[in-house]
Amino acid sequence: MNNNIISVFSSHYSLGRSILTLDNPEDDIDVSKPVSIFSIAQKYSLNKIFLRDSSFSGFISFFKGCQKLNIQGIFGIKLVICNDTTKKDDESRKTESVVTIWMKNSDAYKDLLKIYSKSHTENFYYYGRYSWNELIENWSDNLILSVDFYNGFLARNLLENYQCIPNFGPIKPYFEYSLMGLPFDSLIEKATDEYIKNNGFEKLN
Repeated sequence: MNNNIISVFSSHYSLGRSILTLDNPEDDIDVSKPVSIFSIAQKYSLNKIFLRDSSFSGFISFFKGCQKLNIQGIFGIKLVICNDTTKKDDESRKTESVVTIWMKNSDAYKDLLKIYSKSHTENFYYYGRYSWNELIENWSDNLILSVDFYNGFLARNLLENYQCIPNFGPIKPYFEYSLMGLPFDSLIEKATDEYIKNNGFEKLN
């Protein structure tokens, strides 16, 4: 595998249709059934795994598996972020985009859990949400922010006529590049290139 590319996984604990599990690794990977992320890590000799899920349900299994295989595990929560969580209507949903908040170190757990908990309790509207202002208020140096390629604010504004207005404040985000050969990949890539160049941010690819 290309060592310059970061492989980001989502497990069956996350919302969606991931068939990747956090089960113990198997010697042979059978693509006709759910595959363990740890089996993939073993097969391709990965020494670092990035796991992005929409809940903390698989957190313990992930880190226990990484410890068992002596692999560095980087855990992140995929989060819907909007302009104002107090507004719960269709107009507010048009300001939504997706980010991932990554744990930089072990101290990040309580910081990330605080953000996640509020997003899924008092901020809940169909799903967990958080606002840009709340993110700035509760940010810490233990966390890293990345902007989703296909569902980030640039792609949403460009392709879906959303009105996502990011407010990073002192946060220095990374921008993901996840080209899957879709017809509009080049449009998102161009918009992302221009944005990070104009604002001095960095790529995460």
